[in-house]
Amino acid sequence: MFEGIDGSGKTTVSKFVYSMLRKVCSIRLTSEPYDRGVLASAESCERRFADTPVSAIDCSALLFTHDRAVHTLNIRRWLSQGKTVLCDRYYISTIAYQGAQYSMEGIERSSWLRSINAPFVGVPNMLIYMDSDPSVAIGRVKKRGACSPLFENERFLRETAAAYRREYRSFRGLKLRIDADRAEDEVRGETLSAIKSAMGLN
Repeated sequence: MFEGIDGSGKTTVSKFVYSMLRKVCSIRLTSEPYDRGVLASAESCERRFADTPVSAIDCSALLFTHDRAVHTLNIRRWLSQGKTVLCDRYYISTIAYQGAQYSMEGIERSSWLRSINAPFVGVPNMLIYMDSDPSVAIGRVKKRGACSPLFENERFLRETAAAYRREYRSFRGLKLRIDADRAEDEVRGETLSAIKSAMGLN
């Protein structure tokens, strides 16, 4: 599972790792949101519930969680076929992103976010946390084109990064924090080496 704020490089790195590992094992690369229309639906919630922002966040959290429930069914199917699954975002994204939204409204709901995901999510074998300074990450986001006004602004990404760091500290499985602000070759090399070691491929 690759996690990190927008612009941290997790998509680039996960695609690189996939391109390397597909040569030596049966592997599937997937990502969230699984249904790409979910982001537009979340932004629609923001507009519809503009006067009640907490309701808008509730709506977004449930949309992303429903999407994850469908996604998880497919992940389980791929695993049952003997595939290794690389996932670009999973349940920690909801805890970090919607948790940050709640926090900016002065509300703490991380326990509720965990509870609505708990019935179906599995605990990944490994967490790769791409840790990037929000000012660096937002610069990358702007370079690639259109930004999501809902999730891709520096103030919000700072709140989200803080939430991600809390989740990383509390994660009980195998985990690795990657300094994602280094040169891309360094980041890709360290990540690939760590995953190969965890899979017994070194």
